[in-house]
Amino acid sequence: MNSHQDFRKICATLKKAKMEEDHSFSNGRITFYAEMSKFGISKVFNEDYDYIIIDYGHKFHNIESFLRCSYKIVCASTYPWKLPEYQQLLTHIEEIKGSDKWLHVISGDEKIYKNIQRKYNIATVRMPYIQDIEKIDGISVEFFQKII
Repeated sequence: MNSHQDFRKICATLKKAKMEEDHSFSNGRITFYAEMSKFGISKVFNEDYDYIIIDYGHKFHNIESFLRCSYKIVCASTYPWKLPEYQQLLTHIEEIKGSDKWLHVISGDEKIYKNIQRKYNIATVRMPYIQDIEKIDGISVEFFQKII
């Protein structure tokens, strides 16, 4: 999971964050796990977290643990270099009962975003551009309130 190393990159940009031996880092009250095995996911599920965010990557391995979650949020991009992976996922999950209820948080081209909404009939929220991940502005607060 997280083969693109984005969580490691986020850790590197945060002033107070330090990658731990279990490939996790914390920022405030949020703990990020950069790499996770099936065993690791089970361990995290047994911790006392209000929310668990898992980056399954674009290949969507270990879907079983995702399907057990109470809230299912798919983060995706409609940028041309990311769109084929997202469309592949959308085609794959059409067969999964209840997948039409999952929330898709999408960044990228608005025209493609609207086409995806219509074609797949899915619940979506547009992700705003967040310039500084350590400073949340009004638009970002409104976005996070929609998805929580």
